[in-house]
Order: sequence, then C-alpha cells, then structure tokens
Amino acid sequence: MKINESKYGFVVKKMVEVTELNATMYEMEHIKTHLKLAWLKRDEENKTFGIAFKTLPSDDSGVFHILEHSVLCGSKKYPVKEPFVELMKSSMSTFLNALTFEDKTFYPISSRNNQDFMNLTKVYLDAVFNPLILNKKEIFLQEGWHIEATEKPTYKGVVLNEMKGAFSSPREIMMNALNRALFKDNCYQYVSGGDPEAITDLTYEQFIQTYQKYYHPSNAFVFLDGDVPLDDVLELLNQESKVYLDARNTGNFQVARASWIGDYADPMTFMDVYLDENNDGQYHNPLYNDLVRKAQNTNNQEIRMQAMHEAEKILMDDAVVLPIYYTTQPYIAQPYVKNYRWSILGTIDFKEAYIENSPEKSSEK
Repeated sequence: MKINESKYGFVVKKMVEVTELNATMYEMEHIKTHLKLAWLKRDEENKTFGIAFKTLPSDDSGVFHILEHSVLCGSKKYPVKEPFVELMKSSMSTFLNALTFEDKTFYPISSRNNQDFMNLTKVYLDAVFNPLILNKKEIFLQEGWHIEATEKPTYKGVVLNEMKGAFSSPREIMMNALNRALFKDNCYQYVSGGDPEAITDLTYEQFIQTYQKYYHPSNAFVFLDGDVPLDDVLELLNQESKVYLDARNTGNFQVARASWIGDYADPMTFMDVYLDENNDGQYHNPLYNDLVRKAQNTNNQEIRMQAMHEAEKILMDDAVVLPIYYTTQPYIAQPYVKNYRWSILGTIDFKEAYIENSPEKSSEK
C-alpha cells in the first residue's frame, strides 16, 4: 500500500518502518466517518483486532466500566445473554477481553485462525455499535446496580460488587486519593471503574446518553497486528454497524438487509414504515402515501382496512421488500406449567400461569 491509496472507504495516511519489530505501521482513516485505524504489518501468526473509544469520565459513577460490561451482554446480530462467555467456550481465541482505562475503553481479541479471527471481530463490532442495552434496561440493572428487595433492601450489581471488592484494598483507596490531589483539573481525578458510593447515582438515561455520545466511529480507533486478512477487515468496517446504517440511510446501496418487528397488533405497524419520511429504501409512491395517510386519519374501520389493503397491494406490486426469512422463537416448557399465554407479538405472559403437580412438589409430599 502507498500513501493516499484508498481501500474499502479507507485512505492510507502514513507509513512507518518499525525496525525493532521488523514491521511496517500503516495509519489509515475511514473517509466518511473518520474512524482511525493502525495496522502493524509483520510476520506474526497471532492476528489481533482491537477497537478503542476515547472515554473521559466526568464523575465517579463508573459509567464507562458499566458500559464495557454491558455492551458484551448481547447485540442486534448476536442476541444471546452472554456472547462473551459463549465465545470463551467455543472460540480458538488466544486473547479475548474488554478493558476500562482512565481515559479509554478497549475491546481486543486475537486468534491464529483466519475464520475465527473474523468471527470474533464481527461479534465485537456488533457489540459496540449495536448493543441490546439501547432497548433492554435490565442489562444496566444487572451489570450496573439495582436494589434487591430482601428483608433488608440492598444494592447489587456486577460492577458495583466488583468495585466494592476493589475499594476494600487500602492501596486502591490511597491511589484514588492521590489522583484527586494531583489531577484536580482533568478526568484523571475520577475513579474510572466507579466509586461504590457514586455508582448508585447513575441513571439508565444517563447511561444511554453516555453510550450515544462516545460509542461511534468518529470517536473510535481500530488496532490491527500481525498477518491479518486486511481486505476482509476493511470491508467489514466499511459496512458494519453505523457505517452500514449510514449507507442505508443515504440510499447508497442496491440491496440492503433490514428487519422490522411489529410494535402493536395492527397492519399500520408495518405500513407506515414505507412512507416517504420513514423508509431507508428511498421508496416513493404518492398513491401509497395517500392511502396510508387516509387509513391514519379515519376512525371508520371498514374504510381504514380497505385503504391499507390497497396500499399493501401497491407495496407488493412494486417489490419494495424481498422477504428472506422470518425469526422464530423455539421454547421448551414442562407439561406441569399451565395457563401461560403467547401474545400475538411473541411475548410470554405468566400473569395467570401456575404449576400443577410438578415432580418437585410430589417428592416434597
């Protein structure tokens, strides 16, 4: 590669020979989002990927530490509860971690196998750019803090408990006091991991606002080391996460994948997605718009349904969407669990559920 050469939306800004490592360092930048990337090209079979975000704390709430834990609790493409744990079980990784520093948060992985390396990279990119935390408050409550209603209500949480353990060390308390004395005018005065006394002041709303402020490509830095499949990584970065979403939003595609789940039990939950102001596909049909708005502006159910039926036919005739697959939700239930109900939106209602003659109860008798 040469200076100013472009690849998959990235331009080479700088090249430096690192003789100590028998390597060449390439510095690159994504033209559209200003995502920065450094690749240490050398004969190293251990392929490394890491993405870091500049995260400067403004208090002791440990918000960046909680975010580090939380984004690895499921993402849009990988909506499992603990993808990090699943990767530890099945991956051939030689390193897999997430680290909160005083001024940055780093998500590194490494593997000797190309396919495994790319799989890990995809999971980590989706975790940081499309985490489930945006819609699942329970992740914040689990990883950050919550109140357990026992005989004596107590504060619990993964990060909270971790930092309580850290604060039991006299050395930790001494270092925090030194930092406050030495760095009164910058971010290093704060406990980036979180002070247990301050963690419980953090709200879910503040947590999400912090994520949205710091976790985006223009505030990120990607590091690559070794004999990595560079073209595959650059292509992935160019289309992944928010880069991909930006391409969709601006109509810079021929075909793009997308999905939508109904928010309520009515055809309009899908119909209004394709109005001019809503759809990423740049679809425009004045007759479709008029019919959907006609349905939105009447209380007459017969007129409303007829308008939506006609609009739906237009949508299918214009071939705006190409259904590829439908999500399913398999489940296992014991036969003695009775009266639980599936809603038409796919959620389970246990409000009237009960246990009937379970083996456990029979053995107790």
